[in-house]
Amino acid sequence: MRKIIWLLPLLLLLQTQMVSAAASQKKPPGNKYTYRGTVLLDYTKDQPVLGISSLRYDKKSDQFIIVSDDTGVIPNLYEKIGKPRFYTLSGQAVLNALNVSTQEQVSALNSSFIDETHLTVEPDEYQWNSRKNWIQDGHIDTEGLALFNNSTDLLISSEQGATYPAKTFRMQRLWDIYNAFRVPDVDVAASLLRVDRDFGILTQRYYLPSYYNTPLLRSTLSYLLPETVMNAYDWATSENQGLQRNRGIESIDFIPGTNEVIAITEMPLRQDIAPWKAAFPADKDRPPIPPPCRIIHLTLDEFRDGSQFYPIVKKELLYGIARMPDKYTQDATATIKTGVSDVLALNDSEILVVERTRITFAPQDQAARKRFEPEKPVSIVEIYKVNLNLEKQYHVTKQARLTPEMMGTKRVVKKALLFSTLQATEKDVFENMNIEGITKGPEIDGKETIVLVNDNDAGKGDVTKLIFLTVDQ
Repeated sequence: MRKIIWLLPLLLLLQTQMVSAAASQKKPPGNKYTYRGTVLLDYTKDQPVLGISSLRYDKKSDQFIIVSDDTGVIPNLYEKIGKPRFYTLSGQAVLNALNVSTQEQVSALNSSFIDETHLTVEPDEYQWNSRKNWIQDGHIDTEGLALFNNSTDLLISSEQGATYPAKTFRMQRLWDIYNAFRVPDVDVAASLLRVDRDFGILTQRYYLPSYYNTPLLRSTLSYLLPETVMNAYDWATSENQGLQRNRGIESIDFIPGTNEVIAITEMPLRQDIAPWKAAFPADKDRPPIPPPCRIIHLTLDEFRDGSQFYPIVKKELLYGIARMPDKYTQDATATIKTGVSDVLALNDSEILVVERTRITFAPQDQAARKRFEPEKPVSIVEIYKVNLNLEKQYHVTKQARLTPEMMGTKRVVKKALLFSTLQATEKDVFENMNIEGITKGPEIDGKETIVLVNDNDAGKGDVTKLIFLTVDQ
C-alpha cells in the first residue's frame, strides 16, 4: 500500500504530462511573428509593379529585388504586354515609407523609388546555339528568385509551360512562323536563369532533370484531346510525367554561403500523384492526404552534359502540403488549391516554406448561380520551418517514377508551423491575400524581420504590398 501511495505523485505527474502533450498536439501552435506594418508599392502605366512572384532582400546593397511573372504575351491592367522583368527598391526608402504612418501601419512608396529592368539577351541573340536558350516573349515564366553569394547576378527560376497559342514576332526568321502556332508547354523546359542584375542579360541557363519535363507529344495532345482519352494515352504510353502546367519550379534559394540551390515544386510532379494516392488511400475515418511536392537540392558547382548545363542533384525529398480545416474539405461547394509559393533557406538543413491556399465556392442557391455571384473566396497563408535532415531511405533522389509499393515506404520532411493567417490577429491585413514571396528583411528596433509580398494578378487584384513581420524570440 505504501508503494502505491509513494507512486501516486509520479503517476499524477505522468498523467498531467500526457494530457498536456495530447492538448499540445490538438492545439495549433501560436504564430512566431508579429505584424509590424505594410508598405504599398505605387505603380503607373509606364511602370506597372504588377504580378509579383518572388522577393529577396540583399543586405550588402540594401536593396529589395522583386520579380514579376509576366511572360510577354498577356496584357496587363493597362492592356499593355507585360515583359519578363524585375524591380529594385532601396531598403532604406522602404523603411522610411514604413515609418511614415505607424498608426495606420500602411504607407506608400512612390514609383520614383522603384527601378525596373527587363530580361533580355541583347545585344547579340546569335551567341546562343539553340533558340531554346533565348529569352523571347512567352519562352519563360519567371517565378523564383535567389541571390548569388559571390556575385551580384540573380538566379531566377522559369516554370515549364510559359508559351501561349497566339504569337506575334518580327518574322525575320523562318522558325518565327512555327512560333506563331505554338501551343502551351511545347519546347519550353523548366530551367534556372542566371541574369545580370544591372542589365537583365541572360548569362547562363541551368536545366532540371529530364523527368521534370513533360514529353512534347503528350503536352500537345493534352490541348487537343478530352481528359478520358488522355487517361487512356497515359496508361498506354506512361508519358504522364513532369511538372504540372503553371505549377512548376515556383521557389528557389541558395543555401547561405554556397552555390547550392534548394528548389521546390509548387505542386506535385504528375508521376507522383497516382502512386501516392494508391499508397495512402482515403477511407471513411481518414481524409485523403494531399500528394507531396518535391524538394530538389542542386549544386551549381558541378554539371553533366556539355551542351546544356544540368546541375548535379544532391538529393530529392518529398514535401507534404498541409490539409485544410474540415469546414473547407467537407464543403462540397469548395474548390481548394494549395501549393508552395516561396522558400527561404536558413542553412544547409532548414528552410522556411510558404504554403498558399485559395478556396472558392460555388453559389449556394439557383438565383445566385444565375447572377454569377459566388461566395467570397478564402485565402490562407502558412509559413513552416522545414527540416531537410531526412533519413536516406526516405529520399527519392533521381527516382523519376515510384510505384505505389515504393511510395508507401517514403516519408515527407518534418515541418513546424510558424505563422498562419488563420491565427493572425490582423486578419484584415491578409484577407484574400495571394502571398508569393518571402525574404529576411532589414532589422527593425534590433529585431529580425520577415517580409512578404503579394501577387496582385497583373493589376486585377489588390495593389502590391510589402508586409513586415518581426521575429519573436
